[in-house]
Amino acid sequence: MAVSLAEPVGAAAPAPAANDLDAVRRRLLPPMPTDRVGSWVASFVVFLVALWLRVHRLDIPSKQAFDELYYRHDSYNIWKHGIELDADKFEGGFIVHPPVGKWMLGLGQVLFGDGLDPTYVKELSSRKEAFSWRIMAAVVGALTVLMLCRLGRRLFRSTLLGCTAGLLMAVDGLHFTMSRIALLDIFLLFWLVAAAACLLVDRDDLRRRVAARLAEHGADGWNGRWTGIRPWRMAAGVCLGLAVGTKWSGVYFLVAAMLISLAWEIGARRVAGVRRPGKVALRSVAPILLTLGVVPVAAYVASYAGWFITDIGYRRTCFPAGVDTGTYWARWGYGHLADCGPVKGFIRYQQDILEFHKQLNTAKDPHSYQSHPIGWLVLYRPVAYWYVSPSTGTSQAIVGLGTPAIWWASIPALLVVLWRWATTRDWRAGFIVAGFAANYIPWFWSDIVDHRTMFFFYALPMLPFICLGLAYCCGLASGGRRAGPDRRMWGALAAGGYLLLVIANFVWLYPVLSAQVIDYQDWYARMWLKTWI
Repeated sequence: MAVSLAEPVGAAAPAPAANDLDAVRRRLLPPMPTDRVGSWVASFVVFLVALWLRVHRLDIPSKQAFDELYYRHDSYNIWKHGIELDADKFEGGFIVHPPVGKWMLGLGQVLFGDGLDPTYVKELSSRKEAFSWRIMAAVVGALTVLMLCRLGRRLFRSTLLGCTAGLLMAVDGLHFTMSRIALLDIFLLFWLVAAAACLLVDRDDLRRRVAARLAEHGADGWNGRWTGIRPWRMAAGVCLGLAVGTKWSGVYFLVAAMLISLAWEIGARRVAGVRRPGKVALRSVAPILLTLGVVPVAAYVASYAGWFITDIGYRRTCFPAGVDTGTYWARWGYGHLADCGPVKGFIRYQQDILEFHKQLNTAKDPHSYQSHPIGWLVLYRPVAYWYVSPSTGTSQAIVGLGTPAIWWASIPALLVVLWRWATTRDWRAGFIVAGFAANYIPWFWSDIVDHRTMFFFYALPMLPFICLGLAYCCGLASGGRRAGPDRRMWGALAAGGYLLLVIANFVWLYPVLSAQVIDYQDWYARMWLKTWI
């Protein structure tokens, strides 16, 4: 296993002398694996496995499951009219999630739909239409697996560990079910993984530029000045804006991305021997705010292009249809206002969305499948997206349940990663910890302070970092390049045995993840905890 995770990297490793440019360059730019073509072949094999799993029997059930009722309708109308329409009349509806995910979801209906008008009906028998509103979720889900393979390869400098992370996500039950149902969360995950990948490429690009500045000017001559325009960080900003344009919870990783980027600026200058690298790197705050602050906002606003172009969208002229403006605006503190244009209307639309989310709590909107974030890692309460009994003694279910061999193992694995970051300052461990924490810890605030109604599938953005953490531990088990052959052999066997266990666990759960008709007793045998029912 060609990776040296057993060796400390980062601040804990001895820094080369500033005048030893070759040593500094080697530390700034550790080589990528040389198996360029082979790595793409391996990554595409994992991708094709993930895609086949997600597309196979995608049209079952043909009826709408869980909240497909709403998103199928909204994604169809956003392509046909540019906005989400109210179900009962031809005018813009108040929709609490931004439009990016629905633009992506609706493309499947444009390409593969059979022309049915997607009104709010719970009974629908067309398997072709069911395929059309789910296919984009399946394709995008498989693409996130491919991106994670490539992201992990760059992070660990190991094709094997990168593909290990991708394979783990490919056979995770939560990712599998969210890739086969027309909800928005898989599209949020896609843009977050894309943003993380762009940030990693930008880190390498930064360190390449630093090495070039050192070769040209030396450490004293360069002194940590601006490294130029950063297209990959700008691309990360676009991806983050589209993530927030899918669901607002994408903003959590956006904040983390700014802090991660600043930490990498400081780290690169420290390795280069720049005096007071932290103070010098503060000059990068303005470019970071531009690329990871202003650019995401611009991308978010641009995602509402359909709303800006039309004149019937919700609040397109500030006032919802049929509202007594005097009474309405007086209640909200705006006073008596004349009609207004799209800018004010857009701002007030966002204010209405914020108010909706603030009011969405367990007291007012309880749900039988709601769960608290403290129980997510132990899979305390998954969501049953679909359950019927086609005949006496049989069950057909889609349960949004993570593969236990992944989620339960993630708890000790993430503790190991956290320990490695704290004791060796391994930047790879720090990246995994930061990404996981950014997509997990904020939900505790929503739970404790706002008492928000939450579901287990909100944990989906944590999954890539869980898989990276598990792959990291597989690398540790091998002992790295300096380990003896016995250690490497036993470590590889342990990691391989764990992967086989994960795959076997997924295969066991597959019938209740994919709406297969099985005996009731077989379904019940897979409900390991009472809270899964």
